Amino acid sequence: MGEYLPSPRSTATDVESVGEAQPLVHSVTKEHKEQHEGTILGSTITLTNTILGSGTLAVPYAIASSGYGVGVAVMVTIALLTQYSVHLLMLASDAAGNAAAKTYESLGHHTMGKWGTYLAEFTFIFGGFGTLTSYFIFITDLFCVVFSVPKAYRAWVTVACTVFVILPLSLLRKLGKLRLSSLLATCAVGYVVSLFFTVYIVVQSSNHPIVVDTPAVRTT
Repeated sequence: MGEYLPSPRSTATDVESVGEAQPLVHSVTKEHKEQHEGTILGSTITLTNTILGSGTLAVPYAIASSGYGVGVAVMVTIALLTQYSVHLLMLASDAAGNAAAKTYESLGHHTMGKWGTYLAEFTFIFGGFGTLTSYFIFITDLFCVVFSVPKAYRAWVTVACTVFVILPLSLLRKLGKLRLSSLLATCAVGYVVSLFFTVYIVVQSSNHPIVVDTPAVRTT
């Protein structure tokens, strides 16, 4: 029989003993069904929104500020580092097995002990905090520009976005519930990108085209 690997957060007394008299297949209860409400389509939409995000709208400005050569080089470097990190994650998951690789915390605990658990938690907290902060700045600036809100009311815009947008989404217990908001966000990003692309084509086809003067490396 295989060895049962407990959760890094559980103690020896928390693990229930498993005997031969217990059934291998338990009856499917209502609670168990509710744990699998997510669908492939909903997961795909949520993953697409996570990959794209509002940061896609800032890529042209970042490339124009740094130069197309530096911008493309940075994007390719980040893509290679991401691919390599995912490759290492899959190797560690295969080496640990299904019992120890169900969560990032359990995988960190299996490979590095308790410090691996702490490192995984710190990475999630630090990364999530940085992403949330950047989203707050982006949403507040965009809201103030679109609705012509004075800069003196930026703090109130941030509070309103927190109370009426961020807080309700954070109270959802299951990620599957985010599929509608993820679909709306993905459609919004697609709409903005399509709008800018259409406007650019129309303007470039007119008698007064836009002259793009972006060097390979911008130092000023």
